[in-house]
Amino acid sequence: FQACGLAAPGIPGGPKPVYGSPEDLMRKTPEFAQKLFDERLNGYFERVYRYMETHFNGINPYMLAIDKHLEHLRRSVEENTLGSLRRRPRSINGRVLREMLNVRLSQARPRSQKVKLPRLRRHTRRLRTHAKLAGYLPT
Repeated sequence: FQACGLAAPGIPGGPKPVYGSPEDLMRKTPEFAQKLFDERLNGYFERVYRYMETHFNGINPYMLAIDKHLEHLRRSVEENTLGSLRRRPRSINGRVLREMLNVRLSQARPRSQKVKLPRLRRHTRRLRTHAKLAGYLPT
């Protein structure tokens, strides 16, 4: 959150950070989550998450997971043990995802036929024309 300028000290020359510190951000997260639920999940989306309870025989794993994480955060704030929240999430990029799914790039994207590129002379002529037009100022 510090790297993107949300929490102090922020980015030099960038906008003022929204939160005074990473700890301030974590202290305000439960309130933010409740506001988000009220506005979006309960409001705009009209509590559609409750349909999971029908599918899972009265249990809503979506809400249980969110409540569990927020309760852990609240407890850490109350006990002033925010240092216990310093997990390092694993970065999932395309390569890691392909490894997890056991997919090779050659399987996901078949080879295409070679494309014949234009000759260099024609390409250079186009570049010179574009350069002349770039300097053109209408009067």
